[in-house]
Amino acid sequence: MTLETLLSESLKLKPEDQLRVVETIMDNLSTPNNKIDALWNEEAQRRLALYDAGLVSTIPAEELLNQSL
Repeated sequence: MTLETLLSESLKLKPEDQLRVVETIMDNLSTPNNKIDALWNEEAQRRLALYDAGLVSTIPAEELLNQSL
């Protein structure tokens, strides 16, 4: 089944069944994933090492948040 077919068919469900589908997917996404957590930890450690070594520059959060997109 393709994603397009799944989406199309899910829109034909009763609202309460659509909600059940959404809740099931959200619960699945909320479940911790040790592999992904480990990858993010590695990335954070890599970035911290670059910062500690003075190889990257930073900007204050206020400046970043005030930038217009």
